[in-house]
Amino acid sequence: MLYSVILALVVILHCGALRDEDPDFQHTHLKLNSVPTTTGDSVFCFEHKCKCSNDEADCSQNYGALKFVPKLPNYVRFLNFTYNNLTTIDKADFFYNLTDIFFLDLGDNGLRYIHPQAFRPLKQLRDLFLHYNDHLDYQALQSVLFVQTLERLDVSHASLGPLPTDLFYRFPLPRLKYMYWHENNLGFLNFTALKPLVSLESIGLSSNSISTIQSDFMNRLENLIIPDNAIEEFPETCSPNGTSYFPRLTNLFLKNNLIYALRTPICLPKLTMLQLSGNRFDSLYTDMFNSLKFPSLVELYLKSMAQHIHQIQKNAFNNTSLQRISLMYNGIKFRDESVHADSFIGCPRIRNLALNDNDFSDVDDERFLQVFGHMTKLVGLFMGNSFVQQVTLNTFSKFRNLQRLHLYGNQIHTLPDGVFDKNNLEELILHANRLSQITRSTFDNNTIARLKSLDLSDNLFSCNCELRWFRDWMVTQPSVFAKSQGKYVCSDRQNVTVMSFYLPDQACLMTTDVYKFIIASVGVISFVLTLLSSLYRYRWHIRLVLYETFRDRSGERRRRLQDHVYNYDVFVSYAEEDLRWVQTRLMPEVEQRLGLRLCVHQRDFIPGKNIVDNIVDSVNDSKKILMVFSTNFARSHWCQFELAFCLRHVMENEDNLIIVCLEDILSRDLTSVMMAVLKTNTYIQWRDHPDAAASFWGRLEIALQELLPQPV
Repeated sequence: MLYSVILALVVILHCGALRDEDPDFQHTHLKLNSVPTTTGDSVFCFEHKCKCSNDEADCSQNYGALKFVPKLPNYVRFLNFTYNNLTTIDKADFFYNLTDIFFLDLGDNGLRYIHPQAFRPLKQLRDLFLHYNDHLDYQALQSVLFVQTLERLDVSHASLGPLPTDLFYRFPLPRLKYMYWHENNLGFLNFTALKPLVSLESIGLSSNSISTIQSDFMNRLENLIIPDNAIEEFPETCSPNGTSYFPRLTNLFLKNNLIYALRTPICLPKLTMLQLSGNRFDSLYTDMFNSLKFPSLVELYLKSMAQHIHQIQKNAFNNTSLQRISLMYNGIKFRDESVHADSFIGCPRIRNLALNDNDFSDVDDERFLQVFGHMTKLVGLFMGNSFVQQVTLNTFSKFRNLQRLHLYGNQIHTLPDGVFDKNNLEELILHANRLSQITRSTFDNNTIARLKSLDLSDNLFSCNCELRWFRDWMVTQPSVFAKSQGKYVCSDRQNVTVMSFYLPDQACLMTTDVYKFIIASVGVISFVLTLLSSLYRYRWHIRLVLYETFRDRSGERRRRLQDHVYNYDVFVSYAEEDLRWVQTRLMPEVEQRLGLRLCVHQRDFIPGKNIVDNIVDSVNDSKKILMVFSTNFARSHWCQFELAFCLRHVMENEDNLIIVCLEDILSRDLTSVMMAVLKTNTYIQWRDHPDAAASFWGRLEIALQELLPQPV
């Protein structure tokens, strides 16, 4: 029973959606993980190291405490043996305690050696996973290739290197259907070497540095997954006699390669899904994806091109079988003539069109309908983050079958009454636009009854009498708004949500002029409060900008450094948790190599002296100040005191802070003063690897240049 569940999971992975508006298949690193973790009725079946449930055994995550396959119940058919630090299988009888298993996962074990006879007893093994065993080589893998019953083999992330041309001629694996060889640095894909795998249906070869493909007949191959490589040319698909090298290929994944054109002719009679996102196409030319080349093509993905798409010619998508096109993240300027008005002519069956993150600014209804108006079978239209400025009663009027419309992140100010009443909408996403009003007549009763998901969050709602009905709708039908990504906040009422705002009936009886006056007054007061709040919040930003603008650059500070006697060259402000970095990295580099004297409070503060006095005296007794920013620094009250004091000190002494960031600090963790300093000062980022560290110390030496002895 579980085996059928696993097969169903694989089908889901082959057909599952990455996002609803762009169901980009997740084949890039397709692999089935181990047996599902046993829960519920699972019981320990070997000491406390293995749990069994139904026909599954989970002996994973023992991390060296289990180096053999124990005697388990005879009914076990699925064994998860991952994360056991099993570096070698050095005995021929290693699996003798469990010879009837169908499924075996040995991933993430650091395997280096497998006994040549180890897999001989497994006469029914169908699925074998050896992923993330970085030191496996083809010699160790030969014992696996003796298993004639294998249907699925995953040796991803094993650093195997180029595939020996005779490997599968010596070990043909007659039943193998699914083969996943991701991240093995193959370099070259030779289908002739794979021909002996007569049952092969799916092969995954992502991230293998493949630059060249030699095609050959693969009569049963249905899924070819080769994204994230260095392929420059579309694979050759036609044999010399005009027949297809891949007559049953259904899904072809070439995402994130270097392809800039389609090689012709193309012989892929069964191809239904073509994934070309992240390649180098900058122009889609006439008949590029027509029915002669791709007679069965249903889904086409062309998002995130490296060069963006600058031109779409007439009839580029001239294919009567196409139902889904994704052109997301390409910055296509649809107002320009470079996009031909008849670009999408010839594909009458299009049901889903993903155009998110392109440019529809200044595209009026006439232009929009000229390009897309013939797609009357559209069910899903996705135009988020695309600079859409307005929609009218005509914009979507021809799409009577439209069920899902995404317009989030645009610049739409108003919705005309009844704008979507001619559609068949069930899902409408208008998140993060500039809408202020949703009136009672924006949607008719049929549209309201039909909508299952509506997102109008993060708009600029004016919470007045006109919006009370919308608030009531949200209260009475919360499921419709349950998937909203943002908040429903009144833009004209501070800290008031649409759900909670209240206006009595009497207030809504006031004249419009009185109401407008009240709103204007509240608006002015809100503006003043917001301005004052912003000035207070960004007080350090303002002070630092003014300081940088008007500070004296005449050389007074250099003269003061020469005349005054200081005990320290650099005062170091850091969090207690970062002391190890200061002691092991900073102090040896600055004090020993550069010959400067640091003031480090664990070493140099005077015992028994008030800590504030210690800080003030040490800062005044140092020529420069170095702040070591980190998440720990942001959380330390003493560090924040030092930062505030040091800022005042450098402003008074016409100096600059030296800022070192030990890590990438999330914005939410930064204090306002740290944020102001980072925005107004060039800082040095620490990275703990040789090249980056060398650059770091070089930049720090430049920052301390005026303190270093000058050559004679």
